[in-house]
Amino acid sequence: MEQRNKNIEAPGCVNDCTSCQMCAAVCPVGCISFNEDAEGFYRPLVDAETCIDCGLCQSVCYKYDRDATPSGPPAGAMLYGAWAKDPEVVSATTSGGIADLLAKALVGNGYICCGASYDGRTGRAVHVIADTVGATGRFRGSKYIQSFTADAFREVADRLRKGGRVAVFGLPCQIYAWHRYAVKKRCRDRLLLVDLYCHGCPSMLVWDKCLTEMASSAGADRMAVRDVNFRSKRKGWGAFVLEARIDVDGVSRKISDKDFYNLFFSDDLLNKACYDCTARSNLEACDIRLGDFWGREYVGNGKGVSAVTICTSSGRDAYKLIADAIEAEEKDFASFLPYQSYGKVYKTDWAVRKHVFAELADPSVPLAVSVRTIYSARPLKKRVIWRLKQWLGFLPPAMIKSIKRLYYRFS
Repeated sequence: MEQRNKNIEAPGCVNDCTSCQMCAAVCPVGCISFNEDAEGFYRPLVDAETCIDCGLCQSVCYKYDRDATPSGPPAGAMLYGAWAKDPEVVSATTSGGIADLLAKALVGNGYICCGASYDGRTGRAVHVIADTVGATGRFRGSKYIQSFTADAFREVADRLRKGGRVAVFGLPCQIYAWHRYAVKKRCRDRLLLVDLYCHGCPSMLVWDKCLTEMASSAGADRMAVRDVNFRSKRKGWGAFVLEARIDVDGVSRKISDKDFYNLFFSDDLLNKACYDCTARSNLEACDIRLGDFWGREYVGNGKGVSAVTICTSSGRDAYKLIADAIEAEEKDFASFLPYQSYGKVYKTDWAVRKHVFAELADPSVPLAVSVRTIYSARPLKKRVIWRLKQWLGFLPPAMIKSIKRLYYRFS
């Protein structure tokens, strides 16, 4: 068979696959599909018989970009701490509700929006299209798992080809690819790109076992798990509380889980591209980047504050659409970036990582065992810090705030 040299399976890549799925979205002959690999990450599969070797997929792909490098905020970028004036919006969203307001305002001004939604039937996050204000409600809340994007991204590409205006909300790796595509196709002026301050994506094997264990604790199967809230504010903004509603025999109950975040923040089970990702460590592709405003600035706030970074003139125009609906304070990047994953390179013990993936593949091994496997391999200081964080989670929210204030005061 003739060797294809221009698709995303060709030799010569310099970075790991981010699972963004843009290659499938832009392929003119639809020859790229996605499956989860043995470690639980989306990976592309090219039909060599159909591929026409046009090179479009490779031209937008992070794997082949030798020039991708971390950088500081661009000249003129503005940072705000912001939250919705409407307390219901803040309560119903992960941080300050800015993404929710922005999506609604953009649809109201002629855009279609593409963002991540959680599908309780499949237990997966999936990007969907919203062309009405009401439909943007599906975007509410962070999803701390990979999103399946290929189908929605194909529709976005089609809308752009037809002259439409589109806003895409996604991770930096996804937005990076959209920026490259839109510049190449000369439609960047009709594409608003909103990404997130990103920590990285964990394996879906972790999430699958988490779903199974939450359901089992209620005497149900996975299909009974509904209304997953990856960042419940039950203990206030800043607490990482995973909750789900489970229906059993007509009765609903809430189940929470802590092992998912123990494994997520261990950094041992992330997509390989996440360890030294340059897309999360520059702001060159997005118009706006959003996140939680972690750090000493809002340590006493228990409701939620969004970090809003305006990077381009298009981003400023979009931000103006919601200015009357928010409270905002201009901030310095030095008060914020050190508390994000921006510019950081993660480390992992690859032998431990391999061992834990074997545990995840074994239905008889609970997540708690994998947590112990990872943290027992840590140096003593890191084990003590992790244990202190576990104990901190049992304290009342007011006491947690006081401890955090002391920490930031003396750090």
